[in-house]
Amino acid sequence: MFAGTTLTIDLSKKEISRTPTDMHRARMFLGGRGASAAMLLEHIPPHIDPLSGDNVLILATGPFTGTSIPLTSRFTASTKSPLTESYLDSSCGGSFGPEMKFAGYDFMVIRGKSETPCYISIETDTTQILDASHIWGKDSFETFDILDRDHEGRKAVIGRAGENLVKYACVSIDRFRQLGRGGVGAVFGSKNLKAITVRGGRDLEIPHFEKFWETMAEYHEYINKDPWTQDFIEAGTVCLVEMMNELGVMPVENFSDGSDEKTERIDAEEMKKYLIQNKTCSVCSVQCGKLVRSKDGKYLEGPDYETIGLLGSNLGIFDFDFIIRANLACDDFGMDTISAGGTIAFAMEAARNGLLEGIPPFGDTEGVMSLLEDIALRRGIGNLLAEGSKIASEKIGGKDYAIQIKGMEIAAYDPRGSRGMTLAYATADRGGCHLRGWPIEAEMDGKINRFSFENQAAHLIHLQHCKAVLDSLIRCEMVDLNGYDLELLNILTDWDLKMDDLYRIGERIYNTSRIFIVREGMGRRDDSIPKKLFNVPVRSGASKGHTIPEEEFNRAIDEYYSIRKWDKNGVPTREKLVELGIDSFLR
Repeated sequence: MFAGTTLTIDLSKKEISRTPTDMHRARMFLGGRGASAAMLLEHIPPHIDPLSGDNVLILATGPFTGTSIPLTSRFTASTKSPLTESYLDSSCGGSFGPEMKFAGYDFMVIRGKSETPCYISIETDTTQILDASHIWGKDSFETFDILDRDHEGRKAVIGRAGENLVKYACVSIDRFRQLGRGGVGAVFGSKNLKAITVRGGRDLEIPHFEKFWETMAEYHEYINKDPWTQDFIEAGTVCLVEMMNELGVMPVENFSDGSDEKTERIDAEEMKKYLIQNKTCSVCSVQCGKLVRSKDGKYLEGPDYETIGLLGSNLGIFDFDFIIRANLACDDFGMDTISAGGTIAFAMEAARNGLLEGIPPFGDTEGVMSLLEDIALRRGIGNLLAEGSKIASEKIGGKDYAIQIKGMEIAAYDPRGSRGMTLAYATADRGGCHLRGWPIEAEMDGKINRFSFENQAAHLIHLQHCKAVLDSLIRCEMVDLNGYDLELLNILTDWDLKMDDLYRIGERIYNTSRIFIVREGMGRRDDSIPKKLFNVPVRSGASKGHTIPEEEFNRAIDEYYSIRKWDKNGVPTREKLVELGIDSFLR
């Protein structure tokens, strides 16, 4: 289901226009991540500075957004990443996406740069570019407070990290939800865009009403029977702490180890001591969000597993109350917790090896809190670390300590204990991302040997295509792509797609983002992992002694390219692009 309109805002010219949504593109790419990838290729010239007015920011809903389908309150932001200088999309839950749809918009295209700080106010029939001087210089929570007094509806805001162009600055939604990865907040800041407020007043007319609700009832029952649902209701993604520690893939001290007995201090049972209540996005029954309260009385929706891993164990810190406080600081400044934790861990190891001074050692909680503020304000050594671990390591040395791929710090799964995650990280289009495919689930179930690359490439490609579809519908990945998704899509659109058609759409999306990457100069050399993971074995636990065998990894990349019909350098062949109907992007 589509609202039917695309909103374009030029901040340089102060021009606002509306055009009909391209339904041919929608049929080819759905919405969200997929349609946005195609739009980025059309709107952004090659090799532009991602922090210049030439960059374009696309906010996108999908055909499921704004309906009552569970797990579908998400939206996507796509742009050229300041962190990786290549393709980026980042998605977020909450209520901003549905509100955008209720305001009548499928897509929002923001281009140019305002001469002075501004924010965008959107209502059903009115869009304005307004002065933001009264909120510029303020962090996220205070900005929400001020805007909540002046505007009803939903808000997307940046804190001082975004204003200061921290390369992994995020955009906060509903206070505790984030467009987290890759620096969308820095793109906001580079455009002098402090916030977007949106209030919708239109109802969506659901076609084939009775059939839709009959299918919905079955879908709810299906979701409630999913084996992960109860785990997430009980503990959110924090349930993964114990699982990953037992597998030996929990990052400890900058991925120097894969487990630690002290993780019991930061696991789901410990989280329950701080838990106030479950939280949920709109139209979702899973309630994976957890409202917690720190010892000093501050509230946070979180932390999730990735934050616990990167701001906790990966920094040698096993203190749940600290992780809440650090998560809150990142949310208020507006910084990605994964990249912040990964970059600080790099700095700690670099300092331990004599490459940096003034960096707190592993385990220093108050030192980390101070360093987070230094990064957000680009103060002292924080100015260097605000660039991310890749750029920092290129300037001071210690590239082996920068646990990043394509410039993006990897998530909280040590790939030495999971060949599937190794390949997933290496081939993810936006960098060291765990959300393009999560093969570790099949490894945990024993379907694939986690210490072998056998069958990993084909399995990962299937997952990548499914995830591309979910990110374009848009639906949360808590439950796998299934027949109910297909049936509901056909009901809402009057299309007649088959599951094979969805897989082909996923393949089209993944190849489209790959074209962007290749156009920006990336290739096989970038589809790799840090040398530390090739050379340094895990010290203890269930993955003890394991590294990534480099020759086996290279053969797995060869197999991956072969299945995808990309050449040996990772460039999609013209034959494949013609087959997918996207060869025009090569011109």
